[in-house]
Amino acid sequence: MADGESQWDLELDETILQDLYAWIDQIPLSRPKKRIERDFSDGVMVAELVKYYFPNWVELHNYAPANNTQQKMINWGLLNRKVFSRFGFNVPESIMRGISLGKTGLVETFLYNLRVKIDDYLYGMENNTSDPEYRILFRANNQYKNTPRADLARQNDNTVAPGPAKIPPFNKTK
Repeated sequence: MADGESQWDLELDETILQDLYAWIDQIPLSRPKKRIERDFSDGVMVAELVKYYFPNWVELHNYAPANNTQQKMINWGLLNRKVFSRFGFNVPESIMRGISLGKTGLVETFLYNLRVKIDDYLYGMENNTSDPEYRILFRANNQYKNTPRADLARQNDNTVAPGPAKIPPFNKTK
């Protein structure tokens, strides 16, 4: 089995699931969460979740709430091409279709994999302040979303700086 396939064959234990649900609950979403399989099936709440961490990556008006599988697949395809590809995350069509159809347990596996990718990307940005996305997300907005991996990295490595030092304004006095 290829590595790409193995990330979709995960058995998530109760502790991981509870942590995942708590992570989702902390993110403000447009609709209340009732049944996770149905809530995330059209991709709209996934787009909102990614927009929370990467505001410049997602334009929510491109994602229409949907009940039919065709529109759900359009939303998922757009997410896969325009958003997930930015951090090296490729969701196979069979997984997108399974989530669109509300297959039990699949959305949790997807959200777990998405969270890992988001955490990895944010951790990489925190340690690479020359990345243009770092400047956009962390310096311009001056906001950092805490993630478990970033917290762990700060505990293990005290050399991680919160960002570049502020440069004093230039004074033209002679």
